[in-house]
Amino acid sequence: MSTSSPWIERVNDERRIPALKGSIPADVATAGGGTVGVMTPEKREVHLFAGARKELKYVLFASALALIFWLLQFANQYLFLIPGELEGSILRSFALSGATLISLALIIGPLRTLLPKYNFLVHRRTVGVWGFTFIIMHFITVTAFLFDFDLSRLLWNSNPLANPLLFSIGSFPVFVAMWATSTDWAVQKLSFKRWKFLHRFVFLAYIGAVAHYSLINPELLYNPAGYLLIGVTILALGLELGAYVKTVNRKGFGKGGVIGLLIILFAASIFTAAFGFREDIIGEVEPNPDLPLSMAMVRMTDFMAQKGGNQSISVIPIEEDQSFEGEMSRSGEFVKVNYMTSGQVTLETRGGNSFVVFGDDFSTPNGPDLVVYLTKNSDPSTRADIQEGIVLSSLKSTTGKQVYEIPNNIDLSEYNSVTIHCRAFNVPWSYVPFA
Repeated sequence: MSTSSPWIERVNDERRIPALKGSIPADVATAGGGTVGVMTPEKREVHLFAGARKELKYVLFASALALIFWLLQFANQYLFLIPGELEGSILRSFALSGATLISLALIIGPLRTLLPKYNFLVHRRTVGVWGFTFIIMHFITVTAFLFDFDLSRLLWNSNPLANPLLFSIGSFPVFVAMWATSTDWAVQKLSFKRWKFLHRFVFLAYIGAVAHYSLINPELLYNPAGYLLIGVTILALGLELGAYVKTVNRKGFGKGGVIGLLIILFAASIFTAAFGFREDIIGEVEPNPDLPLSMAMVRMTDFMAQKGGNQSISVIPIEEDQSFEGEMSRSGEFVKVNYMTSGQVTLETRGGNSFVVFGDDFSTPNGPDLVVYLTKNSDPSTRADIQEGIVLSSLKSTTGKQVYEIPNNIDLSEYNSVTIHCRAFNVPWSYVPFA
């Protein structure tokens, strides 16, 4: 993000500033639409946000455009993608807005290198700063809504291909540093050489960000906002690669060429592992317990469409359970949570043991890793309710009578319901409150 905008101070873009201590090269400090003066030895002091105050109309206009863009992203999430889900819509819209704007900022530089007549450098830092701002808001809302500000819960798995949050954890500090140093004042304080070295890390952070959002929940990218992000990402990566090749051909393979090659190899290794060998690398892993329910539902729906449910679950009544008879103590009917499940369930005793018995009229859709729980709450519709329950068994069949034995050390007076839960995607399925 090496070109200023009215967010920051502006200096003459017609000639390079003399290499004085604390001065800023003019091709870095140039900003759109005019000339404010030359940083001579007598006038080289840069004041924080002076340019923004001088170009207040531009700042307000750019800010309005950025906020309108975010509002459109939010409306798409809240009204169309997953209607009515407020928290998820907020955090996803921040992520999509930030990633899209950062991609656009990274398009501007190589676009000028490859096609000089398309020179939008005067706006690059403005676009980048708003992109970083939205990413910071995304991080804050994710940690607030999903993890209750307990950052240790982001580390549920140490493999970044299984836990793409690790890619974002690595990228986030770099984006914050870019955001905090996107002023000419910061360039002057750091010196241009140090500032430029710091801002080169944006490419590594961007690669991590792409890996994060393409792996964390790719199904939610299959909509116009996601297609836009995918498009600008491919364009940014392609243009950066093209500009690198052109620069190396023109200037030779110097230090900058080596750094660029290392970044390209890093990106190639990350994307190859993520999209070529991910399943082989991560193997079987438990899902993130904090995965938002909406995301889990989308993933599970996609799984059902591709696999047709869990093939290990019977779709006919369990023969050996048909003759079971016990003494009923409590009963109830299934209540739909996310999937239409119906039928009666009873608590029965026989020979000193207790059992959960699904009736002949039981029916539920097939699903991945459906598990029967004995739960305490009479309305166990949340994940927290499931966590306090006792696993009885995987669901035996999607239909008909079936029997589940309850461990003898369980105090049944503490349990008021039976729940079917999709453990693989951490989605509540259905439950029975006992009368």
